[in-house]
Amino acid sequence: MLFSKGNISLCLAGAALVISCYGAFFQTKQPQINQLATDSEQQYNLASSDFDAVEHDDEQTLARLNQSIISLKKQVAELRQGSASHQTITPVLKESVLAILAEKEQQALEKAEQNNPIYGFYNSLPDDYELRLKSEPDYADSLNKQLREQIIDPYQSDKDRLKAMAQLQMNMFMLGKQTLPEYDYDIANSMLNIAANSQDNKLRVQAIELVSQSPILDSRLTQQYTQILERDDNEYIRRLAAQGILSQYFIARNEQADNSQQLAQQILTIYRHPINESVKSIIDEMIGDPNMLDELKKSAGE
Repeated sequence: MLFSKGNISLCLAGAALVISCYGAFFQTKQPQINQLATDSEQQYNLASSDFDAVEHDDEQTLARLNQSIISLKKQVAELRQGSASHQTITPVLKESVLAILAEKEQQALEKAEQNNPIYGFYNSLPDDYELRLKSEPDYADSLNKQLREQIIDPYQSDKDRLKAMAQLQMNMFMLGKQTLPEYDYDIANSMLNIAANSQDNKLRVQAIELVSQSPILDSRLTQQYTQILERDDNEYIRRLAAQGILSQYFIARNEQADNSQQLAQQILTIYRHPINESVKSIIDEMIGDPNMLDELKKSAGE
């Protein structure tokens, strides 16, 4: 018979190879699956070319072998189809991916809040926060009053009071205002107490940053700034305290307040009689300019 045992063996080997590939499908990674399918198909094509060379005197054998080829190719097609479905993202996989992303985002937010504690409130605001603040006056008034109560509440943590202060300040800017009824001496005093007494240096810095450029005018603030300038051991905080003193003077001057002369006199006293070299250096840097000195002297009535 012209149809050799070698050809039959080749076909049977190809069948065995595909069946083994199919059985290993669920344990094999995607690139390996495709390679197995390709190798198997090459085996089929080789077997098919051998069959074409066979004489047709053994029709039954040839028919059986052709059926084997058809069966093998069907298995290859199923294998490839299974490979494609394996690539599809199932709902369960999608949920897992989203959960991992959410966890990573939460970790990033926690780290950001740890690095800059007072702005942690921002991540919890509703999406329509700014629009409601601008379009619903009652909502804005109620929220600002709540924030003020939180700022001045001594039973709140320093961090929570700072968050409330930062949010109140943000609300003021969002509303396009220079000040708010809730933005008064009590909240400034609360911030300066944190700046002077907190055990956390990061919170001390952020507290005086929030208040030193505030639009609040009160002679008591000048005294508190002066104490921090003269006593604090952090140079950056002392500089902000000096800026706070000057800010009080500029606000009084712009508003033509009655105490603008008194503030100018206080600043000149600190300038002329600093308690130490550190204060002298900071004040010299702030108001040592001849034009600034002339303005202060004029305001002080000299």
